[in-house]
Amino acid sequence: MRKYFNEQAEKWDNIVCHDPLKLDVIFENLDVKTGHTVFDTGSGTGVLLERLLKKTGSKGHVIAFDIAEKMLYVSRKKHLSSRISFLQGMAEHIPLADECCHRVICYSVFPHFTEPLKTIGEIKRILYPGGLLVIAHSQGREKINEIHKKINGPVNGDHLPDREEMCFLLEKENFVIKNIIDNSEIYCYVAYKGEF
Repeated sequence: MRKYFNEQAEKWDNIVCHDPLKLDVIFENLDVKTGHTVFDTGSGTGVLLERLLKKTGSKGHVIAFDIAEKMLYVSRKKHLSSRISFLQGMAEHIPLADECCHRVICYSVFPHFTEPLKTIGEIKRILYPGGLLVIAHSQGREKINEIHKKINGPVNGDHLPDREEMCFLLEKENFVIKNIIDNSEIYCYVAYKGEF
């Protein structure tokens, strides 16, 4: 998987589109506040970083995390803010301390986690109590799964879980589901760590 995304890094911004209106919906659900630390897992070339910097304000911090170091290299060239940390690794083993983030966003990445339940557990570990997780795509589940099936390579079998499976994964790790948008246009699951 790392090799595949490293190979895509330089051309990624030319082959992937993100509807700004759908990103508005996702960010409304992410509910980022000034001063927050936000963990952007699967950050890629940094499509969310400018929005996250604006939302977190001058005292906020964004951690751009990705399995592919070349994706982060492309992102770093575009985003020079000292309020962004770039971190390479696997989401199943996040190299951060417990309870250090207010928000975690998994945008256009969840199908690629090899151990989704373990990843959700790691996300829970790094979130503050009451912290918010958003798992989102700016296309519907069926469309995303169809796209992956047509790609030759390691992402061919990657799929977005349906509502029942995603709710099971979140609730298994004691997340409290706050909102679900799961239709042909957008996929967005919003959950809190513990009570809210």
